[in-house]
Amino acid sequence: MTTQRLYHILILLLLLFFLTGLSLQLLWHFELKSQSDYGRRIEQISALFKQLGDLEFGFFYEKEIGYFTLLQEERDDFKHLDAMPLHTDAMGIEREYTLEQRHAMDAFSAHTRRYIELLDRILDRQRRLGLNHNEGLYGALRDHAHAFEAVAVQLHDEHLMAQVLMLRRHEKDFMLRGLDEYVEKYDALYQRLHDEMHLPPYDQTPALLEALEGYRSNWLEFVTLFREVGFGTSGGLTAQTKQLRGSFKTLLQRHQSAQAVHTQKLEADLSVVVLFNYFSFSLLVLVVIFLRKEVAHAQERNPLTGLNGNRRIEAHLKTLLHYRSPRLVIYFDFDNFKPFNDRFGFKVGDEAIAHFAQLLRDIFGKKGYFIGHVGGDDFIVMETQGDFDKSLKKVLKIQRLFEGFALGYYTSEEVAAGQVRIKDRYGVERDMSLLQVSAAMLQLHAQIRIHDAKEVAALINELKPLSKAYGFAALSVWNPDTPYIEYPVHADQLS
Repeated sequence: MTTQRLYHILILLLLLFFLTGLSLQLLWHFELKSQSDYGRRIEQISALFKQLGDLEFGFFYEKEIGYFTLLQEERDDFKHLDAMPLHTDAMGIEREYTLEQRHAMDAFSAHTRRYIELLDRILDRQRRLGLNHNEGLYGALRDHAHAFEAVAVQLHDEHLMAQVLMLRRHEKDFMLRGLDEYVEKYDALYQRLHDEMHLPPYDQTPALLEALEGYRSNWLEFVTLFREVGFGTSGGLTAQTKQLRGSFKTLLQRHQSAQAVHTQKLEADLSVVVLFNYFSFSLLVLVVIFLRKEVAHAQERNPLTGLNGNRRIEAHLKTLLHYRSPRLVIYFDFDNFKPFNDRFGFKVGDEAIAHFAQLLRDIFGKKGYFIGHVGGDDFIVMETQGDFDKSLKKVLKIQRLFEGFALGYYTSEEVAAGQVRIKDRYGVERDMSLLQVSAAMLQLHAQIRIHDAKEVAALINELKPLSKAYGFAALSVWNPDTPYIEYPVHADQLS
């Protein structure tokens, strides 16, 4: 056999290797194309649904007006996500698994849409009830009771004063326990008082009847809204959200199970193809190369969060400094993390770190952003096209969502006090603040050229004390010799 003929055989074998690889690539492409959009969309909807759960929990503990804005942002995000088009199978074939994914995605979307509707109603009812005891029906009940008491005091009628105090006691007992027996006691006492108002001498003081009936009117509305939200009852809106979360979880488990089975089937089919393929050696080489890349890739990521580690952070930062466009470097650091670890243990501490990493992925996980885990509770986000206002909104959103997540571990008394009592390293009990995250944002304008990453670290270190003190601080660098602090304010003032 001549050398030329050997070359021809080798070229033919290489061509066959190429055609085989191309055929497998096309098969995977057509199969994955029919799934990838649905699978990615379901993951995005699941992440948004989880954020809604954190929002609901945080609202019931804080009852702040900011949650109304946060819900509107989540609603807008869902509308945008729901409106995004999905690509069909490139071959125009609706495979059975693709149809299952479409049905699953429709179910996830319906659950999320329903959850947003329920949260909207819950927040509305709570606003009508009152975000604190001076607003809404809380305040109206108190005002009418005080009006009744004022008239009773003018009449020097201790009987009426005692009766209205008993009414208020039944009112407070119902608010605390939500039991029907307190409503019945309230109604019975109100009826007796109402009858007395039509008898001498009270029939000569119409202000008493007016205050009592106003009190009663607000009370009836309060009880209706209180039960509608679900306080003190197994029904109501909160029961519906709980049922919805359980249903969503079951749906997600089914989807993940079906996806795992389908993946196993694809792998089995591919194994059969590879087993009977005369060119298994080429596939083995590709697998070895792929595995080596994956091992090298894994070594450069944080094992807990899966985010980019310090080697990648340093490399990306050096590249970022030479971009001819506005750039942003955002440094996140947990506040009061040690007391949180001491209170709940390192396992929960790791859960908090992993949850925050997922929040960064969900909110900053788009093209143009680099997310890194410096170590411990320190994270960094870099943006090559530094839109300050958009990134600021993302930072504030992450801080609120993480705060809502962290509050779920504390007791209601600790949340109300804003601190937790634990022993320090010397065994002395101290009041420590609750877990939250501070952020320092560095903006480098287009004309800035910084050649040493240590200069960036120094600027961030200047910001960190301010961010710890106020929750957020930003520094805008127009000239590396004369930087100035642009936003050294508390994060609540920026929301």
